Amino acid sequence: MCLAVGGCQDAILPVAPPAPPLIEGTLFPGWWERVPRLPVGADASGAVVFGEELIVVGGWDATQERGTQTVLRMDLGWVRLGWEPLPEFPEAVVAPSLVVGDGILFAAAGVQGSIQSEGEAESPGGIWRYDPAVRTWESLGPLPHPRTHVRAVWAHDRLVVLGGRRASGEVARVEAEPHDNPLRPMLYDPQTGEWELGAAMPSDPQGSPRLDPVVVEVFGLIYVLGGRTPGGELFEDILMYEPRRDLWTRWRDPVPLPQDHMTAAVLNNRIHLLGGSDSGQGTTVHQVFDPATGEWERLRDLPEPRARAAAVSFAGSLVSLGGRAELSPATPPAFTVDVFHFP
Repeated sequence: MCLAVGGCQDAILPVAPPAPPLIEGTLFPGWWERVPRLPVGADASGAVVFGEELIVVGGWDATQERGTQTVLRMDLGWVRLGWEPLPEFPEAVVAPSLVVGDGILFAAAGVQGSIQSEGEAESPGGIWRYDPAVRTWESLGPLPHPRTHVRAVWAHDRLVVLGGRRASGEVARVEAEPHDNPLRPMLYDPQTGEWELGAAMPSDPQGSPRLDPVVVEVFGLIYVLGGRTPGGELFEDILMYEPRRDLWTRWRDPVPLPQDHMTAAVLNNRIHLLGGSDSGQGTTVHQVFDPATGEWERLRDLPEPRARAAAVSFAGSLVSLGGRAELSPATPPAFTVDVFHFP
């Protein structure tokens, strides 16, 4: 990867140019740089940095009202080589979680159907493993308990799948159906191929499942931020899960600006929350949480409103991809790729 001054004119993350003048009224530091766009719109896609490749999988096709099987890659050293299509994903997926653990790339996706409604499932979802030699995906089987709207991270040699609701649309209670409660994380051991269930995450007084939360890992601890109930009410709290102790803790302070359909990336052990939607309209909010101190910071907002975008961190910068300016079916998905530079 080229990062030398004067020799990186094609690099996605070049040595940062001088900061542009602050826009009048803008108080938050940093700036965004637009780089070559995606060849197709990416709404509710998954993205990950794997080695020195940026890989994008799936998304929502509003014209067909279903997920996609699209897989794209970009060499992070030389952007002008553009995006390269890879063999299609085995199933159409919306909002898959792409997770790297022990040098292996996994994909996890919940039961697939309409993301605008709780319609009939089109795919059972599950987990997959990527083979970089042939650039194809191997199925590792379905989720042990079918759920929609899940998220996944890697922690302590396990793939941890959290959030979502039962595929049937019914809310299971811990006391009524302890093995099929959507508040319980599912932990997968790739070495044995076995699943186990963790303790149920805290919820509201109604025991509502948490759809589309932001889920990230920092220092082996899993943070769950935001999300919504099936009725559309926002969760404003921050939860911390310790997989080794199977213990949940509710953080003392809520998310300052809770949004629906936020995306997140971890950089320098801080959690960057990007965009989201407010009553269906995309937002530009860029808020940062430091788990070590419990403090929040605002940085320069996204160039344009974005909900259901994807985000990754790489070489000291953030990358935001795709999304949608508003959640109306008439609004096309974004093709844009923006890189955030720190001041």
